[in-house]
Amino acid sequence: MNEFQGLENAEISDRMNEVAMADLSACNLNVSADTLQDPSHTAWEVARQEDRVRAWAKFEIVKTFISYRMEYSAKGFKYSESGESFVKKLHNGEICIEAYNQLKLSKLALPTIITWERMLRVGGDLDSPFSLLESYRHCGRKSRIDVSLRSWIMELAIDQRDLDPNWIYLFLVDQYEMMDKQLPISPRTLQLLVRDFRKNVFTKSLGKGSKEIKNKVKLHNVRINDLMPGELYESDGHHANFFVKSPFYCHRNYGKRYLVRPVIIFWIDLATGTIVGYRACLTENKGAVKNSLMDAISRFGTPQKIRVDNGSAYKNVDYAPWVFYNEAIGKRRLTTDEKIAKRMLESGDKGLYMNLGIECHFTIPGNPESKSIEPFWRYGISAFEKSFLSWCGNNPESRPEMFKNIDSKTLVRKFGNKFPTWDEFTEKLDKYVQYWNNKPRASLVTIEGEQLSPLQAYTQVEHIIPNKTELLSKMLYPYILNSRALKTMQGGLSQNL
Repeated sequence: MNEFQGLENAEISDRMNEVAMADLSACNLNVSADTLQDPSHTAWEVARQEDRVRAWAKFEIVKTFISYRMEYSAKGFKYSESGESFVKKLHNGEICIEAYNQLKLSKLALPTIITWERMLRVGGDLDSPFSLLESYRHCGRKSRIDVSLRSWIMELAIDQRDLDPNWIYLFLVDQYEMMDKQLPISPRTLQLLVRDFRKNVFTKSLGKGSKEIKNKVKLHNVRINDLMPGELYESDGHHANFFVKSPFYCHRNYGKRYLVRPVIIFWIDLATGTIVGYRACLTENKGAVKNSLMDAISRFGTPQKIRVDNGSAYKNVDYAPWVFYNEAIGKRRLTTDEKIAKRMLESGDKGLYMNLGIECHFTIPGNPESKSIEPFWRYGISAFEKSFLSWCGNNPESRPEMFKNIDSKTLVRKFGNKFPTWDEFTEKLDKYVQYWNNKPRASLVTIEGEQLSPLQAYTQVEHIIPNKTELLSKMLYPYILNSRALKTMQGGLSQNL
C-alpha cells in the first residue's frame, strides 16, 4: 500500500523530508536537506527507498574515487594505476565498506565506477546523488531513438561541411524548443551517433552524390581500361562446378573420396584479360598460389602490382608480413604470426610479394565486386565447366537429376565413364587457357579496327622475363634452406630421401 495515501500535500512534503533524512543518515554523508527539497528533482521523491539507498551508495563510492584519484595523481601515479588500486581496496574492504555492502554486488569493475562518475558530471550537480538514481527499470533493450531524429542526425553528420557534433547538438536543441519539445538524447549519445555515421563509408557516401557508392565504396574496375599490360594482375580461387575422379590412389576406407570438385587458381592481367598463370588443386592453399604466381612470372614477367582477396592462401605471414607487423604496433601481447612477421622484417625478409618487387593490394573484406576477376567465373569459366558431362550446376536448383540425392560411390558405379580423370581434366584446362588467350576480342581493337587476342594485346608491350634461377632464389623461404632432410624407413633402416 502507498505510504502517502490519504495525506495532504503539506504532510506529504514533511514525510518526504523525513525519508530523505533517513537516507542521509543511512549513508553517513554531509548533504543538507535543503538540497533534497529542490522541486526540480521530482524523480527522487517518487523513487523507491531501495533505489535511493543505492544512489547514495554509488555517490559515496564515486566521491571517494575522485578524491583517491586526485591524491594518487599528485604523487605521480598513472590514471589506470590509481583506478586499479581503488578497486582492489574496495573489494578488500579497506574503503567504502558500508556503501559497497548496500549495493549488494559480488564484484564492481572500474569501468562501472567511471560510468557513474560520468553520469554525475553530466547531471551537473556534483553534490547530490540525483543523477545516479535508477529512475526506471526495463527488460531487454532500452527504447530506441526515434527514426526521424536518427535520420536527421545522420543527414547532419554526413554533411560535406563536416559539422562539429556540439554544433549539431545545439542546433537540434533549438529546433526542438521551437516545437515546444525537449531533445530526448544527451550530448554524449549524439557524439557517438555522429562518430558511427562518419565511420560507415556507405552512409557517408550518401551526401556526396549519386555516383559516390559506385565510384568510392563498391569499386567496379572495368576489365578493359587504361592500365598497361603487365601493370596489374588479379588472382582468385574457384571451386569448379563439375566432378573429377579423385587423383589419390590410396585412402582409408572411412575417408575415401571417389569424386572431387577441383579448385582452379587463376592470375589474370587486367589490361588485356590474359590468363598469365593458373593451377588446379583440391584446396585453395599457399603452395598453389605461389606455384601459379611463379608460373605467371616465368612466362609473362613480373607485374608492378597484384590485387588479391583476404583469404589465408594470399594474406599470410610468409607472403605479406608487413600486414601482421602493422597490426602488432602498440600491442602488448603478440600472436604467433605477428611474432614471425617481426622477426622476418628485422632479418630483411619482406615476404614473397615484396621480395619479388611486387606491390600488393588486398580488397575490401566482404566486397567481392572490388575485384574485376569475379565476373570472369560467370562469363569465362562457365562455358568450360559445362563442357564436362559431370557438370553439377552452380546451385541445387540447376543441378542435374543424376546428381541429386545420391552418394559419390553410387555415382561412380553408375556413371563412372562420364567422370574425367585428373589428368584428363588438367589437359582440357590447358587447352582452354590457350583457346582463351588466343581468341580475338571485340573489346581489344586497334586504331585500324583489327581485333586482337588477349595474348596479342599483351605482347604489344615488351616485358622482362626473369631468370628462373633468380626467380627461384626469391621465392624460396629462408627456413627451407635450413630444413632437415626428409627420412623414410626401408628395411628397418632410416634413409634420406
